[in-house]
Amino acid sequence: MKNAKKLIVKDLEIVYCKHNRSLTAVKGLSFASRENEFLCLLGPSGCGKTTALNAIGGFLSPKNGEILLNGEPITGPTRRIGIVFQNYALFPWKSVNDNIAAGLRMKGLSPYKIQKTVNYYLKVMQLANYSEFYPNELSGGMQQRVAVARTLANDPEIILMDEPFGSLDAQTRINLQEMLLRIWQEHKKTLIFVTHDIDEALLLGDRILVMTKRPGRIRKEIRNILPRPRFYELSTSNEYAKLKKEVIKSLE
Repeated sequence: MKNAKKLIVKDLEIVYCKHNRSLTAVKGLSFASRENEFLCLLGPSGCGKTTALNAIGGFLSPKNGEILLNGEPITGPTRRIGIVFQNYALFPWKSVNDNIAAGLRMKGLSPYKIQKTVNYYLKVMQLANYSEFYPNELSGGMQQRVAVARTLANDPEIILMDEPFGSLDAQTRINLQEMLLRIWQEHKKTLIFVTHDIDEALLLGDRILVMTKRPGRIRKEIRNILPRPRFYELSTSNEYAKLKKEVIKSLE
């Protein structure tokens, strides 16, 4: 059911302590992500977006609050949650094929099943001609495609993406955004996408959660009424301009 709550973040507070000083990154952060939803967390640099994502992924322990996946608390990293980081986090000694296959081999799947899955994602991510290349032989955009393919191939229940296209040039970023939309439209995974780019949030998200400055919490929820399927040309429409104005106002 699309309206079922897949992930619940409730009253989350995360504090960093270093050199006898403490810094509260997020406080009172609460939201829910629905089944099969594309949810965007939008906010300025330093507002706690990445911190929140790392907590959802099980890499940080909150001082207060809870995070539930299908009603069960998240207490550490789990294969049920896939993460695409800002950096590509690929194994430099493995080929594209073997990077995508890495998680599948850890699951103990048969070689036939592994290669069938890898071949599918090589095709949909337009990497079939580069399967034997190594990360240092690829452009940044291609490396990120490999990272996305590896996460999708593991078939997690929920996918977290931390500004995965932020370091790419404008044209490559648009191409990967539209590629991600096509894949999500086909598989309809629950996806939480962190960004500071308003246009990216408008192109991708079903809902946009606008965060405050640090300590981060949700300032406003904006439902994205723009029709799907979406393409970058949508940014020239009157509906897009009106919605963008609402988002900008909420960030002021």
